[in-house]
Amino acid sequence: MSNQNAKVIFEYTTDNAIEDGCLFDLSKEYEKYVKKLGIIAKVYCSEYVYKNYIQIADCARKFLSESSNENEIVDIRAWDILFMSRLAMKKAFNEGYSYFKFSCVLNNRIADEIVGVVKYDGLNFYILKDLSDD
Repeated sequence: MSNQNAKVIFEYTTDNAIEDGCLFDLSKEYEKYVKKLGIIAKVYCSEYVYKNYIQIADCARKFLSESSNENEIVDIRAWDILFMSRLAMKKAFNEGYSYFKFSCVLNNRIADEIVGVVKYDGLNFYILKDLSDD
């Protein structure tokens, strides 16, 4: 059965996902880091990755000292995610996806080892949380 003549009823685009807050455009928000890493494709991340691994989660915010600059910490976390995912992008480019590991302080003062996944759809890279253990 061919879908060539099928009528598209609804299309949910990357732009729709960004507007809805499900995806974040790291190529735009952290353009200087993406360029510095030599990434030429667009890079997006899921809402979960953005809110838990780049932004500082509310539960982790209580551990910041009064002298901490939250914007600097967020920039460092964004760099870390982009740097570690950049290492996985070559494999993702060839195979469609690749896993990578990084450490991140989430709910306590101890860094957790996180497994992320980079997916490549032929045009863009997507940094996502690995759901295989959930």
